[in-house]
Amino acid sequence: MMNGKKTSLNYIGATYDKKAGKWRFRLKHEGIEGKHGYYDTEKDAAIAYDNAAKKYHGKFASLNFPI
Repeated sequence: MMNGKKTSLNYIGATYDKKAGKWRFRLKHEGIEGKHGYYDTEKDAAIAYDNAAKKYHGKFASLNFPI
């Protein structure tokens, strides 16, 4: 584990921030990687990731919970 962060083995984009004690997600769009908010659970971060991925990548998004 580097810098107190752990990447989820279950969900795309979800990362645990040990310092904050919360989950967050990372999403890369147009070459820029963004970190977005904090979430209490790994699943909540994964759902938020899916929503952002749909917004920025549309039908090309890789989702945790495809329809």
